[in-house]
Amino acid sequence: MATTTSTRQPTPDVSGSTLKRVAAMSLFLAILKGAAFLLSGSLVVLASALDSLSDAFVSLMNFRMSRFAKNRPDKEHPFGHGGFEVLSSLIQGVMIAGFAFFLLLQAIDHLTGRAPPEVFEQADLYISIGVLLFSAVFGLVFAKLLRRAEQRANENQERSLSVVADKAHYAGDALYNLLSAVGLVIVLVTGIGRLDAAFAIVGALLMGKSSFDVFRQVIGDILHGEAPLDLQRQILALAKSADPRIQSVHRLRTRRSGPTLFIDFHMTMPSEMTLEEAHFIGERAAGKIRKEIPGVDVLIHLDPDSEPDDELWDPQHE
Repeated sequence: MATTTSTRQPTPDVSGSTLKRVAAMSLFLAILKGAAFLLSGSLVVLASALDSLSDAFVSLMNFRMSRFAKNRPDKEHPFGHGGFEVLSSLIQGVMIAGFAFFLLLQAIDHLTGRAPPEVFEQADLYISIGVLLFSAVFGLVFAKLLRRAEQRANENQERSLSVVADKAHYAGDALYNLLSAVGLVIVLVTGIGRLDAAFAIVGALLMGKSSFDVFRQVIGDILHGEAPLDLQRQILALAKSADPRIQSVHRLRTRRSGPTLFIDFHMTMPSEMTLEEAHFIGERAAGKIRKEIPGVDVLIHLDPDSEPDDELWDPQHE
């Protein structure tokens, strides 16, 4: 059995500067919301401030960790350093879960009367509503910046999990800040101070869901979950289209580690073919996959047709 490999080459980090700018702006918003919370005492504003603080920390850590994750494989880490992004996600999930738990306890204390009821001044609520609306606009700006960074990364055959995750998160942040502002308007109109704590509980639950989604992704990476079924079918189709002499492509396995998708499969070739010819066709197949799917590391096992195909789950038959 002959083997041909094709390894992803590192590409320039085109998204790092964007992540740093987003982190700086998120920190600014966290400070602004923190001041609004001290002024008004609104737990809804505190929830948004904690969310922006976690955003700033996450974006900065994503920038640092993604740089480590893109380092070339070395003797101690032959499969690369993608685990840094998994570690980064784990830390993010723990931090967001901690913020959510703290906020939930504060809101329950206020809602049940264990903490003294807040008396909101109209002027303070107006300022807090303005801060939240300002933050909603910035959330859209963040999402647009990250969308452009993702496009530039794709053009350079670089897939950044950090940019993809941050883009989706900041798009959701814009809606969250807008709804928080609506909640404060309801508190202002009704004069029911405990509604602030009730809305803060909703914010804590949303933060909890965000941390759950992060943990679910981390567990998938740790357990080496397969790539989506459609992507597996695309890999098989690309490999088979490389040369009409390829008789079968089977025993496909995939796993993701940070920004890199590892792919290996067996390819059956005519037994009378020379090793040089088989190797050339294998490299062509790997090249087609690399061109269509950025950030992959491909390992192809070349089998002669004199040997039966190994029986393993085939995504074509699902």
